[in-house]
Amino acid sequence: DEERTKARHDNRRKFIRHKISYPLELRDERVNTPLRVNATDISGNGCYVETVMPLPLATALRVDLWMAEERISPSAIVRTRDPGVGMGIEFTGLTEDAKNRFQTYLDTMDPSKVILPKDGQ
Repeated sequence: DEERTKARHDNRRKFIRHKISYPLELRDERVNTPLRVNATDISGNGCYVETVMPLPLATALRVDLWMAEERISPSAIVRTRDPGVGMGIEFTGLTEDAKNRFQTYLDTMDPSKVILPKDGQ
């Protein structure tokens, strides 16, 4: 479905976000200590992780996540930080094809609970 992945002119989000609990592992590339978390809002382009101690903005990360039996480990970066709440992470190390494949996988996991992007957000 082309409409699903097309960016709207009034919205910078390219992919529909799914509000599902999605397990992943974050590694701060400076210290390489694994942090097992659950994303609460995820798309092919990134995710939001709830944590009372979010990492600093622009922290470089390695993310380990799974699509069925396939493990992917893209590089990522902390884009938003809400102290006491969580952080937004962008998957910077995925090709467009990989982002589209991951988005399609997420769509099949959560076909009925789609969060449409809000205008201007």
